[in-house]
Amino acid sequence: MPLSAVDEQKNLLITEIFSASTDDSKAEFIELYNPNDYPIDLTDWKVQYKSATGEQWQTKLTFDEFEAQPRGFVLLATEELNLEPEEFDFEFNSGLAASAGHIRLIQLVEVEDTDTGELSEEEKVHDVLGYGVAADSPETVPATEPAAGQSLKRIVDEDGLFIDTNDNSLDFEVSDDPTPTRTPSVEEAEPVEEPDPEEQPLPDEGTGNDQDYLSVEISELFIDPKSPQTDADDEFVELYNPSALEIDLDGYVIQTGSKLQYRFEITDIVLPAKSYIAFESRDSGLVLANSGGKAQVLAPDGSIVSELVAYEKAPIGESWSKIGTTYVFTNRVTPGQQNLSPHEDTASVASASSSSQTPKKRSYAKVVITELLPNPASPLLDKNDEFVELYNPNTFAVNVKDYKLKTGKSLATTQTLDDIILQPGQYVAIFSADSKMSLGNSGGQAQLLDPNGDSKSTAGEYSKAEDGLAWAFIGSKWQWTAKPTPAAKNVLQTKQDKIAQEQAANNQSSESGLTVSSSNPLAQPAAIPIESANLSVVAAAGVGTLFYGLYEFRRDISSTFHRARNYVSGRRKDS
Repeated sequence: MPLSAVDEQKNLLITEIFSASTDDSKAEFIELYNPNDYPIDLTDWKVQYKSATGEQWQTKLTFDEFEAQPRGFVLLATEELNLEPEEFDFEFNSGLAASAGHIRLIQLVEVEDTDTGELSEEEKVHDVLGYGVAADSPETVPATEPAAGQSLKRIVDEDGLFIDTNDNSLDFEVSDDPTPTRTPSVEEAEPVEEPDPEEQPLPDEGTGNDQDYLSVEISELFIDPKSPQTDADDEFVELYNPSALEIDLDGYVIQTGSKLQYRFEITDIVLPAKSYIAFESRDSGLVLANSGGKAQVLAPDGSIVSELVAYEKAPIGESWSKIGTTYVFTNRVTPGQQNLSPHEDTASVASASSSSQTPKKRSYAKVVITELLPNPASPLLDKNDEFVELYNPNTFAVNVKDYKLKTGKSLATTQTLDDIILQPGQYVAIFSADSKMSLGNSGGQAQLLDPNGDSKSTAGEYSKAEDGLAWAFIGSKWQWTAKPTPAAKNVLQTKQDKIAQEQAANNQSSESGLTVSSSNPLAQPAAIPIESANLSVVAAAGVGTLFYGLYEFRRDISSTFHRARNYVSGRRKDS
């Protein structure tokens, strides 16, 4: 049995699961991904399943003499999914619970005992996915369970790379568009022949379909713009119409990404014969990964109407352009124009006009609401110290400028956010002192919308808020905590725990002869024996202690909030 020592290879990942279709509860698939630049021998590796609270892992599949292709996908499917043989790699028996469960990928490795020199087999866990609130063994927090017909997909970053924070709730999201994908082996792969434009059928030369769609060429990909241009705004996919007829592109779809996971549907654009048009990322939301990827175009009926264009790591400021019959990187970037080789004279090339139609809106990164403080405890004030906390779960920074924060029982209050940049894994608190938001004490909710108006996160609706309690997302659910943590990781503390903690602090203070309760700023100072001091001194000491307690209490409670508010101000961009 082939065994290998653990090397520096990247862990293989679970990238998508599907536990039931709307028609068949046994229609399932599990998708794996090899992030390495070389093939991985999966012989005797295992895919295992465990129920939400089960103790034993059940082996769903043991691989037999199989290699995962470099940056390639491996697809496991049940018979009930009804895929063609060439569409998946392995079949497994159904049994993935829809509500909650776990899937993991393990490898048997050979480990040497440093003392005895003896070899033994151990299981190396490459990846674990726990889903559903009841799952008890996820990576940190379980992902949300998908409904029938939905899948769980691993999220990709701005470069088209899968994120892996070891927190299932942050790494996966529910998708309404399952995309089971496999990567053919080298032996299966066949070279793609470029279609001859002169041999493409005219519309009246139908091939038997209700409608024939003319092919287009992906003529240029601008992958890694040079500063001050940005990936988010200035990447583009350029299409060319090689035919002698104009092409109505309405309903055509451009796909990009290592898995073709990004889609942009073109609307109301006609591309004249022998003409070019470029779709920029600021308008299309398409992502071209700097480290390598691919692109293709689909007709409205889903048929492929372009060559599948693949590229490797892109040089900064150069485009992947079709020059003649081959693709090359060139520093002559020509959106909407005939392409230029690196040494071609731009003056010798006539530009082609591109359409002035506005493509589809861009997409925005996910940011989540993690904590609300509706009713700050005195001496804090609702008008200043209420807050909504946001968190960036991505592996890249996100600017929330023009995101909209809606609050209130009916989400009637809307606050448009300023230039605030959240670094990966960072929290930020939006305070009522700096915004017009309002969190009702008798109940309410909050929602975050991106600039398109699409919902990115919703806080669980809360009922009457007690003084000083924060409504926080902790342990995969919304719950009350007696310890607000603006712009910091949430902490669960019950009211009883807080009282006990304060009592312990009071007891410690009593040893010095004074008692000041942090929960009661009006607490009386400890008794001072009359015989030990003049009455006037005793009175002065009592009054002084009282005011000192008030001062210290307000300062301690407020300092955390003020530090958080100052930090937010410091994170805002200079105008």
